[in-house]
Order: sequence, then C-alpha cells, then structure tokens
Amino acid sequence: MRLLCFTLALWLIMGSTGFAAEPFARAGIENTGRIVPGQQVRIHVDVFVPDFFTSPPQFPLFDLPDAIVTLPESRALNMVETINGVQYAGIRRTYAVVPMSSGNFTLPPAAITLGYSQNGKPVSGQTTLPAMQFTVTEPSGGATAALTFAARGLTITQSFDRDPSTLKVGDALVRTITVFAEETQAMLIPAVPVTTVAGMKQYPKSPKIADGVEAEDRTTGSTRPETTTFIAEVVGTTEIPAVSYPWFDVEAQANAVAVLPGTLVKVSKSAPASTGLASQIEETDDRAWSSKTTLSVAAGLFAVLVVGCWLVVKKLAWVRRGGMAHGIPSGEVSSACLPRSA
Repeated sequence: MRLLCFTLALWLIMGSTGFAAEPFARAGIENTGRIVPGQQVRIHVDVFVPDFFTSPPQFPLFDLPDAIVTLPESRALNMVETINGVQYAGIRRTYAVVPMSSGNFTLPPAAITLGYSQNGKPVSGQTTLPAMQFTVTEPSGGATAALTFAARGLTITQSFDRDPSTLKVGDALVRTITVFAEETQAMLIPAVPVTTVAGMKQYPKSPKIADGVEAEDRTTGSTRPETTTFIAEVVGTTEIPAVSYPWFDVEAQANAVAVLPGTLVKVSKSAPASTGLASQIEETDDRAWSSKTTLSVAAGLFAVLVVGCWLVVKKLAWVRRGGMAHGIPSGEVSSACLPRSA
C-alpha cells in the first residue's frame, strides 16, 4: 500500500513537472494610472520555453476594435527565469496600442509559434497571448475636445533658413516647424494649423515623420517636421502669425497648448537686374584699344624699316663713291663689300 502511494505521488510530481515544462506567455501593461482615449498603451508580452529557443517566437499583429495596434521595430529583450525548478528562456516584445474610445479592451488569444529544445531535440511549439484587459476612461474636467491626440513631453519648435528681416521681393524664406512628443506614434501627431501670410505665397512640403528619435536631452519620441517655403511678393513689413497647437498631456491629465511666437518679415525692393551692357562696352573699348595699339606698333616698325632701308641705300652709295675715288671698279667694290664665304 505504501509502495502504491509512493508510486502515485511520484507520478503526480513527474506529471506536474512535465506539464509545467511547456511554452507559455504572459503580458503586462507599462502604463500606470488613468488611460484616456488617444493615449498610447505599451503592453509587454513575454514568451518562455524550457531550456532554450531553437527558433524565435513569431509575435503576431492582431486586431483590436476601436484601437490602433502596432509592433514597433525595437530590440527584443532576452530573459532567463527558473520556475518550479525548471529553467526557462524568455523573449519580450512590446506592443503599442492606442485606444480611440473609452471602455474595456481585452487582448485576443492570438497564436504565437516558436521552436525550442525538448530532451535535447528541437521541437515546434505554440502558445497564445494571455487574456489581459485594460480600461480606458474619459478625462475629468471636460477635456474631451483634445482627445484625438494625447502624449507626454510635447515640444514644438521652428527655424528659418535666413533672416526674415532681410528679404527682397522674389526671395524665398523656408520655415521648418518640428513637433516632438513622447509616448505616441508619429503617424498620430496632428498637422500644424495652417496660417496665411499677407504678401507672401506659401508652398508646403509633405512631412517626413519618424519614430524612435532621440532629442537633445536624450529622451526618445516621435517627430513630425513640416516645411513651408514663403515667396515674398510685396514690399513692406508683414508677420507670420503665431501658431497654437492643442494637445492632451497624459502626465498632467489636462489639456495643453504649445505656442510658437509670430515672426516679423521685412521685404524691400529687389536690386535692378543687370543687362550686361556695361561689360559689353568695356569689352568693346578694350578691343578697340588693343586694335589701336597694334596698329601703332605696326606703323612704328614700318617707319623703322623704311629708315633702315634708306640708310643702307645711302651707305652703299657712299661706298661706291669712295671706291671710285681710289680707282676700284664698281663691280669689285660691290664684291669687296660682300662677306667672304668660309
């Protein structure tokens, strides 16, 4: 009898150990406190297998009514835990869920496929998302007007490619407004309100949104930069109006407004366009002067040549006369005047 009881107990222990040594998943929510519509909720999902993974778990994207679900491309976290004497290897991925309305939200039982080692052999396995639930409530104080976008640590800045007070008619002025916010997704950041500027045409560009951007203080968030080119058309002083950007601060649980100040723009007359006549006149004068100089030099050389020839003729005539005076025939005089060949 005792032997039977001992055998039964041993079988139960081994059976429970074998049951425990199976892949499983658990989930946890990172957000604490009240969750409002439009706020990003980070949900950690941990998948564990006994021993080690032979192929990583495939975390699926799932549908959640009235919510936007994404799986950011962040680095997976590796873990090791010992549960009931069994060592498990774990991998964590984090989902970003943005509920668009109030109410209760429950994760669906989506399947997670994987591979792991069992008794030294690779086997295929599967587990499911745990049925975790979270509640979204409307904010207090009548703050429902700004619930289309909720974030933390929002900042809005602007920059210009040149001094706005030194423009001339026809000049271009490029303004870039950048919205940075934590705990949100770039695709959810609303556009900056459009403002019109008297006397200037506007040419906006499509924004280049980005997630996982590190700010100067090393905080990580999402950005939405918007670039607009202004073309000055009228002389005078005008103003690019101030910008008011409403949002909901999840840390303060209250509506907030980020403000950009207005910017004065001074436009003066543009300089007259150069026709190129002056340079052409100068070039013509230079060419004329060059021609006159060349002619003068040529005339001088011609005069020297004429004088030289005249002197040579005079010299030859003098030599002939001198030769005849000494009784030398003119032919011989001529020969005597010629240089002897070597």
